[in-house]
Amino acid sequence: MLKKRMLGLLLLPLLLVLGPGLIGGASAAPTWCQSGAMCGYTGSDFTGSVGNVFENNSSLLFSPWTSVDSVYNNGNYCSVTIYTGTGWSGSSVTLPIGWNYTDLASQNSTFYQHIYSNYWC
Repeated sequence: MLKKRMLGLLLLPLLLVLGPGLIGGASAAPTWCQSGAMCGYTGSDFTGSVGNVFENNSSLLFSPWTSVDSVYNNGNYCSVTIYTGTGWSGSSVTLPIGWNYTDLASQNSTFYQHIYSNYWC
């Protein structure tokens, strides 16, 4: 039991640094985010136009993905990796099921309006 408490105390600063916008599994899917999809929104906090994608996409150069400010993994069985370039190139970050960014502009600006491909699992 003591080891679990120590681990929790060690992880707390990391969670504080990541901020409340990157949440693992604790939040319900936002509005219009279909089950099994990765959902991107043009506004922060899951507002604005929404795009749902279900498969691997080598190019997300279509609306609303070219202007995404918040993203949510509502997948059914695995993580999704997002990329700043087409063809699974550029910078990447993996979002486990239920994880999200509520404001890419401030939380991970590399991906703000630059999610151009995705890959599941």
